[in-house]
Amino acid sequence: MRKQLDQADKKQSDGLARTLILLIVIATIAALVAITTYFLVHKGPSMPEEQSAAWGQMGDFFGGVLNPTFSFISLIALLITIAYQVKELSYTRKELELSRYEIAQSTKALEGQEASLKLQNFENTFFRLIELHISNLNNASVPSDLQHEGKVTGLMSFARLNRFLVKHYLNSREVNYAEIFKIASRQAKFTSSGYFSTVYRVLEFIKLSDSDLGGPDLYFDIFRSQFSNLELQALYFYALVPSNNDLKQIFEETGFFYDFDYSELSQIPGLREAYGPAAFREFGV
Repeated sequence: MRKQLDQADKKQSDGLARTLILLIVIATIAALVAITTYFLVHKGPSMPEEQSAAWGQMGDFFGGVLNPTFSFISLIALLITIAYQVKELSYTRKELELSRYEIAQSTKALEGQEASLKLQNFENTFFRLIELHISNLNNASVPSDLQHEGKVTGLMSFARLNRFLVKHYLNSREVNYAEIFKIASRQAKFTSSGYFSTVYRVLEFIKLSDSDLGGPDLYFDIFRSQFSNLELQALYFYALVPSNNDLKQIFEETGFFYDFDYSELSQIPGLREAYGPAAFREFGV
């Protein structure tokens, strides 16, 4: 488009130049004709007075003819120049419109690059956090035997923690979530290695992500797919501790326990009701 405008502008400039040159040539020829005629007539010896008077009248005639001719040519040149300027302004407007369009396209391209970079940075952080979560899971531990050295790590450590949690919930006369979790963890000698805090960090990171990254649901589902039932059971107890209420709210907002096998906890009275139905994606209940 810009190339076409440049070509049209060049063509218009060339046309104006040719027209002005033609007008100058016509004016020059007219002037030369008048001057040549004058000198041809007046060369040689002086002419009689009658003849001089006749040529005086002819001079007036040439002046009367050439003056309007030059004025007309000047007017034509002026009108052509004005027309050229009008077209030049038209081309300028088109160039400005083209420039605005190109700027708009460049802005869209930059916005697309910015969104792509933002998504890339988000996903890099997200998957690094998942790697940290997996590392914390593998480093969680309990002694292999409460009276002997060695330890059990990973999912099996959560299995022992869960057994102590269920035991204390069943034997507790008064439901004190914080105290029960604290005692069960201490007796199981469970070392979390930052497991629970990392889970909260990842979920909070996804929750606060920009909606233009495709929405948080996709990343919630990706992260949720990392959990075994043993982990979900421990998290179920952990989020009931009052100081961990923010994590409990995220569980309910995202339906975190939607496919949690609750059968091992069903013997504990009132435990399921500690969460709202949304935590299990039981809407309308």
